[in-house]
Amino acid sequence: PVAKPGMGASIAPNLRRWGPVRRVGIVGLLIGLFFVGAIVWGNHRDPAVLLAIGAESPQHDEATELLNRDIVSRQSIGHDGRFFFFQALDPLYLGDSHYAHQLDLQIYRGQRMFYPLLAGLGGLAPPTAVPWLMALVQVLAYGVGTAATARIAEQQGSSSWWGLAFALNIGLLMAVLVGGAGVVALACAMTGTALIGDRRPTLAGLALLAAVLSREVMVLYVVGVVLHEWYKTRRVPFVLGGIPAVGFIGWYAYISVRLESTALVESNEATGLPFVGIVEAAPNWWGDFENMSTAAISFVAGALLIRLLFRRATHLIAGSVGFVVLASMLSELVWREAFDISRGLTPVYTAFVVATFANARTGRDGAGDPPPQNTKGERPGSRRRLGVSRQRAAV
Repeated sequence: PVAKPGMGASIAPNLRRWGPVRRVGIVGLLIGLFFVGAIVWGNHRDPAVLLAIGAESPQHDEATELLNRDIVSRQSIGHDGRFFFFQALDPLYLGDSHYAHQLDLQIYRGQRMFYPLLAGLGGLAPPTAVPWLMALVQVLAYGVGTAATARIAEQQGSSSWWGLAFALNIGLLMAVLVGGAGVVALACAMTGTALIGDRRPTLAGLALLAAVLSREVMVLYVVGVVLHEWYKTRRVPFVLGGIPAVGFIGWYAYISVRLESTALVESNEATGLPFVGIVEAAPNWWGDFENMSTAAISFVAGALLIRLLFRRATHLIAGSVGFVVLASMLSELVWREAFDISRGLTPVYTAFVVATFANARTGRDGAGDPPPQNTKGERPGSRRRLGVSRQRAAV
């Protein structure tokens, strides 16, 4: 009798598929190391710069006390990193909510738990180690995201080096500058997309859940991916869509109880009526090459992704189109400067490059994997077609 393969045997072939993209992932990791290292080195070699705490921030004194030293401060109030620092000290909200009180919008910030969960080692890391761990997670996310994007390019029949479209995404660098979770979120989304191509729906669902728990706006990406899978297979992808849905709703309910909040939604004033933010921000672009070029690239990339959605849709395109729709509703505060535009539309830029340049040799559904083969290495139907051809030749 032949023994049935176990889980290890079923996972091994999929790991071998990722073998060729490892070198691309290493290059992406080195690019991330260069970006993060340059930011830290250029700020007195202090990783606390990733906390993005402003000198006028209400969290400034608490952070310096926890780190037991002076830290590099921003001139403004600060950015996302300061909240992730305090979340990393108690990412599961098991304490007395002291650190949660440092968050400006507790539920809104609390949704983004995956990055601080990693950076805080589940709440076990001492405060002095968290800034270094935040830097480490950012660098590793660069490597993972680049490898996953390279795998997507391979699945589409193109070179794995197109995976560098992840590492060279300018929006991710902007996310690192504010200490945000953009790199982690997109890395998880790319990993989930690649695992769908490898026909691993459970692992893909877990990766997409991690993306949503890194940035709640990644729900748009998950919805697009699930709808495309439904359309492509004509079957409801319960596992692929159910894992992110149940996980996100469960975490939202959990933090609502732990933080004793009754608010269903907390707004950060980043969205508004369609196209109003673009119209209001447009006057700020004139005469500023950086702002104007970023807005123009965003418009072109978004329009082409929508066009590709109807011509040769893939999971990557379907997931990223949701951000094109979101772009029309972003407020003037987001559309005003290239710094914020690029951070808000990070999936669009990577998807645009991969879908446009690494999708040329695929069919309409964007599947790049070769047709399945039988045990003799023949494609299904090849022998039948060969027989028909011989009959025709004989006639």
